[in-house]
Amino acid sequence: VVVVVVVCDCDCEVNYINVVIMIVHVGVVVGLVALVLAVVATSAKEVISGECNGNGVIYSEEASLGVNSCQCFQCYSGPECGELIEGCSIETRVAEATLFQKWFENFSPIDLNITITPAYHAGYLKSPRVFPPIGTPYNDNDFDRISRMLNSSIRALHAAVGNVDASSYTLIVGAGGVQLIDAALYALTQGKNTNKSMHVSAASPYYPHFHMTSDLNPLTQWSENLMSLCNSDAASLIEVVTTPNNPDNQQMHSLCPNANSHIVDLVYHFPHISGNITKRTDDIQIYSLSKLSGYAASRIGWALVKDPVLANIMSNYMWLQSTAAAVESQLRAIKILDAITLSTSTKSATNNFFAFTRSLLDDRWADLLSVFASQSRFTLAGQPGGLFMWIRCNTETDKADCAAPFATVGITTETGVNYGANTDFVRICMGHHDSTFALLKQRLFKLFSQHHHQQQQPSISKLVVPLDDANSNDIRRAITKVPRPSFRGIDYSSMTATLSSHLEKYSEFGVEVAECSSFTVDELHDIARRLQELRNITFQQIYETAGDSRRLAFTSAPVPQTQAAQLHDFEIGVHFEREVAASGDHANILVRDALCHKIVMQYVHHLSQVKKSTLGAITLPALPKTYHFEEEDLNARATSTGKDVNNGQISVARDIYANATKCIVCHITNSSNPEPPLPPNPNPAPFVPDWPREFDVRFGLTTKDFTNVSSHMYFSADFPAMHIHHSQCVRDFLPQLPHVEGPCNLTFHGNGLWFTYSDERTKETGIDACCNVVMTDMTSNLGVNELGGFYFVENTTTTDFFGKEVKAQVWSNGEKLQPPNGFRIFIGPDGEDVHYHNGGPYLLEWALDKRNVISQPDSTFTLPSNPNCVKPCGGAAIDAKTSQDATHSLVASYVTAARRSLTTIHNN
Repeated sequence: VVVVVVVCDCDCEVNYINVVIMIVHVGVVVGLVALVLAVVATSAKEVISGECNGNGVIYSEEASLGVNSCQCFQCYSGPECGELIEGCSIETRVAEATLFQKWFENFSPIDLNITITPAYHAGYLKSPRVFPPIGTPYNDNDFDRISRMLNSSIRALHAAVGNVDASSYTLIVGAGGVQLIDAALYALTQGKNTNKSMHVSAASPYYPHFHMTSDLNPLTQWSENLMSLCNSDAASLIEVVTTPNNPDNQQMHSLCPNANSHIVDLVYHFPHISGNITKRTDDIQIYSLSKLSGYAASRIGWALVKDPVLANIMSNYMWLQSTAAAVESQLRAIKILDAITLSTSTKSATNNFFAFTRSLLDDRWADLLSVFASQSRFTLAGQPGGLFMWIRCNTETDKADCAAPFATVGITTETGVNYGANTDFVRICMGHHDSTFALLKQRLFKLFSQHHHQQQQPSISKLVVPLDDANSNDIRRAITKVPRPSFRGIDYSSMTATLSSHLEKYSEFGVEVAECSSFTVDELHDIARRLQELRNITFQQIYETAGDSRRLAFTSAPVPQTQAAQLHDFEIGVHFEREVAASGDHANILVRDALCHKIVMQYVHHLSQVKKSTLGAITLPALPKTYHFEEEDLNARATSTGKDVNNGQISVARDIYANATKCIVCHITNSSNPEPPLPPNPNPAPFVPDWPREFDVRFGLTTKDFTNVSSHMYFSADFPAMHIHHSQCVRDFLPQLPHVEGPCNLTFHGNGLWFTYSDERTKETGIDACCNVVMTDMTSNLGVNELGGFYFVENTTTTDFFGKEVKAQVWSNGEKLQPPNGFRIFIGPDGEDVHYHNGGPYLLEWALDKRNVISQPDSTFTLPSNPNCVKPCGGAAIDAKTSQDATHSLVASYVTAARRSLTTIHNN
């Protein structure tokens, strides 16, 4: 193939006939098009592909440093960035918006070039950096002119955009939005919240930095259970809201309006990213130059704060960190902000910054939606239009580690686990330079084409529909027939109370719960109809295949295969139930309560977690508090004069009720039939508290060099497993463990103890490194048998570690382990460990923080999808005797470190 391109001005002489004959002779028709386009070009400059082949940039600013070569974008190298690096993986975890740079280079209404002389601001800038609301008197001499100008530019931008009335807020400038979030979290632990243990939480999926900065701050504790905290301890809750959300671009709102405080991250709340610009009135608002304009390296962000005292605390915190934002960054920010503000006065699609950059994002999303529409293995789960793709893996293999398939084609993604989601999600930033985005598209095509003809088969052979939106946890729950102990009660009354309380955890999805008796039959049918449209057919097929009582009854077919068939069948049942309920008062009560049972079961067991989270606001009925026995039917017949006696509809209503309540048998402990509540005992037994089956708790260790290590333990007796995260890996625990600089984890399973940590490959694949410490059942081999459960002994009075006398509960270990001299744990009235004593050889004594008694997600205890997890740490296989010795050594190491910690506390 020969392609000839001729570039000339008006005076060039070319024998066009010969050139065209040559092109046609070799059959390259497209070459003729290229020739014509080249000839009509008015200058050579207009057809140059661009510096560095479009795969890099030359920074003229660095010429004074002797550098005048291309700086290549991702995966390119060479003097002109023309060489694609073999084996290079695209880094998509960084939230960049460099695609916006086109507007500043081509359409900015003001000159953005900056020349800085040696004399420009050699000394420190003045303090403070807190600008009071407009109209509040202040002394200009307290501020440098450059800072006053930046204050004016920021407020002018907000006035032009209309996303907040900035004039009524105190403004604080910092080194990016991240620093301002850190400062806000610190400030909210001061003042009225001093000496309080503050919790930080956000609705999932959330920006990971909130979790990380909360863990680093000794005054705050991160929680994954926003609504649980909201209901139990809102006074200590700091709720963080990002809207539009990172990673899924959804419009978000506070789920706990009565929380102690709210931080609202609005870095994406501008017209080019958010399709819904509203005037915000939040107390603490965070904005960022990098997400607005793409100029991330300049590190400028600002906060708008209503409380001037809080603003001053934030400012002082940042001043101690880094004094003021760099003067060069402030100078550049002013020019960028002024250019954007000035552009808003024009309606031109190219000259208006927001219109132009919105069109850039629209073009990219059109490409991506087209690419994803060609396959079903992956789903774009978020709202299109933002800087990120929030992707869900749909096959069972991929769900275990959604990042893995992307890594095979050279795309490094960020796992959904970091965002409070599951392993079946990943986030990909798509706001990079055109060169990087083109590579990203190519590799997505490659990934999708590799598996175009492959279909992942469900694990149940009779399934005939795809898993759709169900994730691995949904499917595992559907296959598991026996409820966990925490979802059971000793009789009908305690069972309904337990299950209704579990419904409350869905309040973070907008679910409210009301008494069953407050609904009419028609209202319940409306709720059931709404849920019916969102059902995942796969669950019904699993239940049908297993003969599970969670399956729904159909009239036309055992399992209607299409959504239309399901809805048709559903409406037949609605008509039938309405007629029965209308036949008399008792029949109406039976049908109504039957519907309450069915709706709870329908929501919990027939909707995927994804559907639950996106359903929106809904009021569900609680399970009825009273079970209706057949004796009530006899009484109703004896006293009723309605149609239900004459037509025998009470018997029909009884059948509807019996079918709807089949599931309760599984939720009542050691019982095959629901029993009525027992009458009150005139001589009740003493109160016996329950040991929490699931909780997490923070604790501290001190290493040999007296370095403090913050740790977090997660515990589930139902998994069963225990996961311990160390913020800094302690080297002297076990000799066979790898030396890790940074965080590490120990996970105790029924089949062993596992060590996980991040290494260099983790940065590329998103998968933690992993090895096996001991290969034995850790639920019975722990020196201190957390997983065996505990039994309440008595209430007593004891002394804490520092000799203070306190009241406490005494607990003993479970049956799996009996140390030589017995075992006792003493729990204080506030749920905190007072004294922890193991009568075995190590005499373990330590102190933990207050337990956070909440459900623990299975993903916490799930090992990474790394084949090295089956390999022993240190390389050698471990026999049973070595395994036991290693366990004892591990416990002894914890004892030693815990004693150091206690000694340090006591000495201080």
